[in-house]
Amino acid sequence: MFKRLQMEIILILFVVSSIAISANYYLSNHVLRDGSSNAVKAEVFAIEQGTALWIFVFALGLVAFTLSLWPNKPLLKLYNVTANYIKDTKDTKGTKSTKDTKDITDLKKAEKEISQKESILRRIIEKSPAAIVVVDRDAVITYVSELIGMGKYELKEFIGQPLHFITDKIGIDYERSILVRALRGEVINGEFAVIEKREWLASAIAIRDAITDEITGAIGIYYDVEEQRKAQREKLQALAEFHTLFMNNVGAIAIIRSSDGTLADVNEAWERLTGFYREEAIGRTVVELGMERAMGQAEYLNFLASVQKVAEKSQSLRFFQKSGEERMALSSWQPIERNGEPHLVLTLVDITEMKRYEKEMARLDRLNLVGEMAASISHEIRNPMTTVRGYLQFMKGKPDLSRYVSSIEIMIDELDRANSIITEFLSLAKNKHIQATLFNINDIVNSIYPLLQSEALLKGHDIVFEAGSAPELVMDEKEIRQLILNLAKNGLEAMTGRGNILTIRTWQENRHVILSVSDQGPGIPAHIINQIGTPFVTTKETGTGLGLSVCFAIASRNHAKLTFDTGPEGTTFFLTFSDISDISEAESRPPGE
Repeated sequence: MFKRLQMEIILILFVVSSIAISANYYLSNHVLRDGSSNAVKAEVFAIEQGTALWIFVFALGLVAFTLSLWPNKPLLKLYNVTANYIKDTKDTKGTKSTKDTKDITDLKKAEKEISQKESILRRIIEKSPAAIVVVDRDAVITYVSELIGMGKYELKEFIGQPLHFITDKIGIDYERSILVRALRGEVINGEFAVIEKREWLASAIAIRDAITDEITGAIGIYYDVEEQRKAQREKLQALAEFHTLFMNNVGAIAIIRSSDGTLADVNEAWERLTGFYREEAIGRTVVELGMERAMGQAEYLNFLASVQKVAEKSQSLRFFQKSGEERMALSSWQPIERNGEPHLVLTLVDITEMKRYEKEMARLDRLNLVGEMAASISHEIRNPMTTVRGYLQFMKGKPDLSRYVSSIEIMIDELDRANSIITEFLSLAKNKHIQATLFNINDIVNSIYPLLQSEALLKGHDIVFEAGSAPELVMDEKEIRQLILNLAKNGLEAMTGRGNILTIRTWQENRHVILSVSDQGPGIPAHIINQIGTPFVTTKETGTGLGLSVCFAIASRNHAKLTFDTGPEGTTFFLTFSDISDISEAESRPPGE
C-alpha cells in the first residue's frame, strides 16, 4: 500500500510540474512578443524563475521515481518538501513557504537522531560480551563483532566473505549453523554449541523487510559460557560427591529445616538406625515421628534456634526408634544454607552398645572386686563359724540347756545362712575353676525340671518347658544348673497371686543356642534396671542381692551372655551361648579361661 502511495505522489509531481512549466513558458514568450514595459518584464523574470523552480521539482520527481525502482532502497521523502510549495503562480516569487522549511528541518532532525541512535547501538554491540555476526540474504558476512576474531583473526578478513569462511575455520557444519537455519525462517533461542573447544550459547533470527516481510538477512548472537558451564559442572560434581558421601556415610545424617524443624533429607544409615524410611521421614519433625518424647514441638523449635546460633558438637541424646526401643547417640549439629534457607545437618552415632559395654564393664569390675574379697576372706570367716556351729550343736544336746534349744536353733540357722552367703561369694570369684565338658542344655533343664515343678506347685504356680533344637555345647554343667535354678526361683518369687506360669524355652538362632526364662510378674522397677547384676541390689525383703550377680558371673565364665527384657507383663532373661562354631576352640581352652 505504501509503495502504491509513493507511485501516486510521484505521478502528481510529474503532472503538476509539466503544467507549471508549460504555463510559465507560454506567459514569458507572449509577454516578450507584445513589447511590454519594464514592470511587465520584471513579472516575466519572476515567471522565468518559477519555471526554473518547477524544472527543478520535475528533476527531483524523476530522481525519486528512479530511487523507488532501485532494489532494497527506501523512497526519499521529497513529497514532504513540495506538499504545500505550489500556490498561485502570480504569488510565486521564488520564496519557500513556512511549512516547507519546517518539513526539511524535521527531516534533518530525524536523520540526526537516527544517526545518533545508530552510533550508540554500534558502540553497544562493539562492547557487548556477545559475539555477533550479520549476514545478508545470500549468507555473505556484512558485520562481525570483535569477539568473533577470538584474538586469532582480523575482523576485516570476515567482511564480504561467505558464511563458509567462518564455519570452515571453527569446524561447524554449514547447513546446521544457526545463521543458515535463520535464513530459512527458523528461530534459534539458546542453543549450546562447541566452538574452538569452548561452549557457547547461540541464538539467531532472520532480518525481514519492513514492507514485504521478505528475509533480507540474519543476525547471530553467541555468548561464551565456557566458564559458567565449567563452574556449573564443578558445582554439579560437588553436589554429586556430597550426595554420594551423604547417602553412603556410616553415620546417620539428617538435614533439618531450621524454620519448622521438618526433615529435608536423611541418608540410608539414618533409615537403618531409626527404622523410619526416607519417604515417611521427609517433611515431618522428629517430634511428629515420636523419636523425641522429652520435648514438645515448640520446645524443639526453640532448641533448633539455639543450635543455629552456636553449633553443638559431641552432645549425647536419647531417641526412640520406630519400634519404640530407646537408643542413645552422640550428636553433632552443623548450620548450613540450602536452597537459600537455613538448615541444620544432624549427625548421629549410635553409642547404645558402647554405653551397655561401659555398664557391663563397671558391673564386672564390681563383681571382680567382690570375688577377690570373697576368695581372700571366706576361708578365714568359715573356720570360726564352723567352730561356733559345732559348739552350738553340742550345747543343743545338753539337758540343762534344753530351755535354750529354740534360741540355739535360730543361731544355727543364721550361721547356715551366713555360710550360704559365703558360698555365693565364692561363686563370684573370677578365677574360679570350672569343669567344662560337652553338655546339651535340654538335658540340664530336664534333670532339674522335677525340682522346679515342685517349687512352682508350692507357690501355687505352674511351669512349662518348651525344648527346641540345641546341639551340645562346652559348659560347666553344675554352674549352668545353678544359673537356671536361680533364674527360675527369682521368676517364681516375682509372680504374686496364684495361677501364673513360668516358661522355660530353648532354641537355636543364627548359630547361637539360647535359653530363656519368662515370668508373669510385674516387671523389674525402673529405678534399679540399670543396677541389675550389681551385688547386694535386690527388691526382696530377705534377699541378699547376690543371686543375679552369681548368674552374670557364671554366664561370663561359660562364654555366654545374660540379658533381660522387662515390662508390666513380666520379665524374660535370655542366656545366649557363643557361636556353636567356636565349640572346638572352646574345648581346647584351659578350664576357667
